[in-house]
Amino acid sequence: MLSALPCNEVAAAAAAEVAQPALPPAPGALQTNKTHSPSLPDLELKWEEPSAGEKFWTSFKLAFALPWRRFKDKSVLAIKIEGDIPDQSKSWVEQGSSVPQLCEGLRKAALDPRVSGLAIEVGPLGVGYAKLQEIRRYISYFKASGKFTVAYMKQAGEKEYYLASACKEVYAPPTASISLRGFVVGGTFLRGVFDKVGVEPQVQRIGAYKSAGDQLLRSSMSEAQREQLGALLEDTYDEFVRTVALARGKSEQEVKELLDSGLFDIAKFAEAGWLDGLKYEDELIEDLKQRTTPDAKPEKPLRKVSRGLVAVTAEEIGIRKIASVNPSAYGLRGKKRVVVLRTAGAIVGRSTGTGATITPDSLIPVLRSLAKDKGVAAVILRVDSPGGDALASDLMWREIKKLGEKKPVIASMADVAASGGYYLSMAAHKIVAEPLTITGSIGVVTGKFNLAELYGKIGYAKELISRGKYAQVLADNRPFNTEEADLFAASAQHAYESFRDKAAASRGMSIPAMQEVAQGRVWTGRDALQRGLVDALGGVHAAVELAKAAAGIEAGEKVAVQEV
Repeated sequence: MLSALPCNEVAAAAAAEVAQPALPPAPGALQTNKTHSPSLPDLELKWEEPSAGEKFWTSFKLAFALPWRRFKDKSVLAIKIEGDIPDQSKSWVEQGSSVPQLCEGLRKAALDPRVSGLAIEVGPLGVGYAKLQEIRRYISYFKASGKFTVAYMKQAGEKEYYLASACKEVYAPPTASISLRGFVVGGTFLRGVFDKVGVEPQVQRIGAYKSAGDQLLRSSMSEAQREQLGALLEDTYDEFVRTVALARGKSEQEVKELLDSGLFDIAKFAEAGWLDGLKYEDELIEDLKQRTTPDAKPEKPLRKVSRGLVAVTAEEIGIRKIASVNPSAYGLRGKKRVVVLRTAGAIVGRSTGTGATITPDSLIPVLRSLAKDKGVAAVILRVDSPGGDALASDLMWREIKKLGEKKPVIASMADVAASGGYYLSMAAHKIVAEPLTITGSIGVVTGKFNLAELYGKIGYAKELISRGKYAQVLADNRPFNTEEADLFAASAQHAYESFRDKAAASRGMSIPAMQEVAQGRVWTGRDALQRGLVDALGGVHAAVELAKAAAGIEAGEKVAVQEV
């Protein structure tokens, strides 16, 4: 948890996500922590073939859909996935798609008899591994329905290839640029720069692994930071290898050899079975047309839309159109309501008006409203945050706990739920994380800059007059004196112990046991599960299943999932 400084260990991991490849969801069944959650329901998102009666009612309801929600049979769901994909739903006027819109659209399209297949163009991605795992889960669900799934890439690294590999078929143009070379994590260090200009960072951090502040204090990577980043890197590498091997029908050794080969010739990617063929976009459009409307007149033009890869002569539909169809048309809505409350960004005391943030002023009123709403059976708290302000985190933690006194609250972690992000999550009854969610970081860091030497070099003078022994503790024109340094250290230790002890109580662990896994260390979701910091691996669907169980709702009963 932070008071003043950026979270370096989380930032380093996030930088690796953006600069490097993407990572997969672990193949096979979702895992749960049997110690903390001995009797969890089945959390898998599984395709179940609708009965003849269910298919009839779906077709009947869709026949009377509003005009703007209608489209023709043999349509293709065409999506372009690139750049940053936010975890919060976008409004109709905003460009691009969000994670909830993509997942909802894919699930509906799998059940929609008018949709015959999926075509995804994957562009350069700027998201973390966990979001890709969530999206990939729903692509796999669509594929399990028996409809065709096609991915197309012009430029790709590990992240893009990982996502595309969820489709049964993967294509690229003959001149595509695909680079699969492995993974890198690292950190940058400014201490040498500060020494040259006369800036002294005075930082207090509690926790051997709380490397936030290393960027300011050190000129090289500490062994603790090297250890934890190495563990994150190893989990990322292993997940990629396992998942791609399963998706492409290869052995894990073959995937490792691919990463070590430095392969750049696109034709060889196809020859080796890493691609299903080389096609220009017009050739792929023609191929899809033949699959959906083989009898169409050759001269009939094909359409293309900005957000989709291709449009076939039957009809191309975008993710927003399919997502707008009422879930009840597919038998996905029940009477009881489960709310998904999404939070994303740094945790701050009050909004700055720039960038995504989580603030008490914005979150607490929503939590109180949900507590009063008798129509809400349970709440999913979706967290995508590297942390931030300690006080703000604690105020929101308190309100989440109070909400939990009225109804079940399940935390679902996205890319990052570390430090203050973990603080919010631990207030829930149970926690679900993706295998490659970055979480933990139960620690504290705070500090100030002593600019006395810099001021002297540039001829800047500053004098302070104060009353009170510690009034100048944060003064930037001099270092801490002995008493101030002791106070600062004691304050940081107190904040750490408060965080650690609340985490221990929330997770049903002893303080010594929590101390072993705290100390500011970040973990992947998979490692966090093994250490009792989370209860299960999965996405929002898994969290909904846990929420149903906690609310006494039968596993097979449908619920209305409402995004907030």
